[in-house]
Amino acid sequence: MAVTATAYQSFSVNLMTSKISDLSSATSDIRVMLLANTYIADMAAHEDIGDVNANEITGIGYTAGGAALANKVVNLVGGKAVLDADDTSWSASTFIARYAVIYDNTAVTTTDKKLIALVDLGDVKSPENGTFRLEWDASGIIQLG
Repeated sequence: MAVTATAYQSFSVNLMTSKISDLSSATSDIRVMLLANTYIADMAAHEDIGDVNANEITGIGYTAGGAALANKVVNLVGGKAVLDADDTSWSASTFIARYAVIYDNTAVTTTDKKLIALVDLGDVKSPENGTFRLEWDASGIIQLG
């Protein structure tokens, strides 16, 4: 499933005040966490992982905290900064998810693990042939500018 993300309102401020790591750095741990349909998105108020982690899914093939984005890159495309990475998948999995949250897991404390963006899957989704796959949109995961 091809998906796009919507930035949390706090993302730009946290980025500009260095509360979020360099998104393309090999040393930054940018992750995607899957959430259940119990999550009620608050794009204005939610800022760190503590605001969402009570809604994280559990299931076979899924590890708490989600998966790291692989081969992250930030480029300037058409006057916008674009974050992209390899598609993310969970193989040999059995679970259901409704949302995906992209966040900076680099910090040690929960309140410093800042949210970046939310992906609304449109409905509860389950793995296809044992693999749950997030195919990032061809225009990138998120754009700023």
